Amino acid sequence: MRHLRNTLSLFLFSLLSVHPVLADGFEILGHSQLGTGFAYAGAVSGYGDGSSAYNNPAAMSLLERTTFNIGAHAVPISNDFNDEGSTVLGFPNIGSDGGEDTRFHPLVDLYAVHPLSDDLRVGLSLTSPFGLATEYADDHVVRYQGQFSELQSIQFGPSVSYDLTDRLSIGAGVGAIYSKAKFDSAIDFGTIGFGLLGPDVAQSVGLAPQMNDGKVSIDADDWSFAWRVGALFRYGCSGKNRIGMVYRGKSSVDLQGDANYTVPGSAQLLTATGAFANGGAGAGLTYPEQIALGATHWVSDDVALLWETNWTRWSRFEELRIQFDSPLQQDSVVREEWKNTWRHSLGVRYDLDDEWTLRTGFTFMEGTIRDASLTTPAVPLGDVYIVAVGAGYQLNENTQINIGYAHEMFEDQAIVRDGPTGDRLVGNFENYIGVISASVVYQLS
Repeated sequence: MRHLRNTLSLFLFSLLSVHPVLADGFEILGHSQLGTGFAYAGAVSGYGDGSSAYNNPAAMSLLERTTFNIGAHAVPISNDFNDEGSTVLGFPNIGSDGGEDTRFHPLVDLYAVHPLSDDLRVGLSLTSPFGLATEYADDHVVRYQGQFSELQSIQFGPSVSYDLTDRLSIGAGVGAIYSKAKFDSAIDFGTIGFGLLGPDVAQSVGLAPQMNDGKVSIDADDWSFAWRVGALFRYGCSGKNRIGMVYRGKSSVDLQGDANYTVPGSAQLLTATGAFANGGAGAGLTYPEQIALGATHWVSDDVALLWETNWTRWSRFEELRIQFDSPLQQDSVVREEWKNTWRHSLGVRYDLDDEWTLRTGFTFMEGTIRDASLTTPAVPLGDVYIVAVGAGYQLNENTQINIGYAHEMFEDQAIVRDGPTGDRLVGNFENYIGVISASVVYQLS
């Protein structure tokens, strides 16, 4: 059974080639390439592209034909840290600030929706709901609080919608989520040696603060279960205007895997008691509850306004506690104490003619971090402003092509945080994320 699960996991990751990125906490936004052009406004009221199989199952009721959607995002991420006096044991941290780092990450979404009758529709979705990816140079000033952090997830599952009346639809969906996490951090064995052995003994064996760095690498994964329910209400004479709502339940993840240590030769003495030995490790993580309300309202035959508000219970993320199988290795605990967040989005759709549709949108999203003492290098994000543009082209009766670009501009996020070995990280992070999206939507005749 374990072999089957591993094989399925590898298949899903090879299929999507996913290296997710974060946008709100470690949630990934933009589960519709069409919706990228709206800055994600109106997703729960349905775009008509099949993505409602994930975004709001009730909105699948808008589709009268079997619909397939394949889409991809190319996501450039820029991360820059400005050091403002970081120290180790009160002395300057000799690490570099690394300069600006820009990387590209791909994301893929797959959807299918099929009407079983006039009132009943079923759907399938394959997407990445959560993820993050931050990486710093080995000698970076943040190295003792995290060199590399990555969370990848893939969710696959069915959904169903049913029309209670001509105006009101309900829907539900479930999904299996495969999550994989990797965390690397430098270890200042020189400072540990000074504390355990005393300065004289430590120096006699070649140990000194910041001069004997090692490393810990933790890899872990898990399967979990997710569910969501939604509703859609159509109003107005044409029935094109609509209001949608969706609720997503929490999903508890029990990541289990291995911890591997790299210990420099001069610090081997510190492993004599059995500490810093390779072995099992794990961490608990909760994907939080969410509720979203949104609408699409046509102000004329050619122009529609889209709106959405989303609330996420990020306060569940109080700490990241990594537990080691070895009783000689203490838990690694990182205080997080995130706050609940709101996201507000507005979008405009303009049908230029029978073939071309133009889109634009704006989003404001609160950051999860309460203050500088709780910022971490893994998720160093403040409030974000998103501006977006996009277009759709109706190639023929059955095929639509969509493109979009969203620019996510984060407010600078300050950090004043003490690490586990006497290091204090002081500075601020500057970040932006770009999302370049394209999709093909095909409907059977």
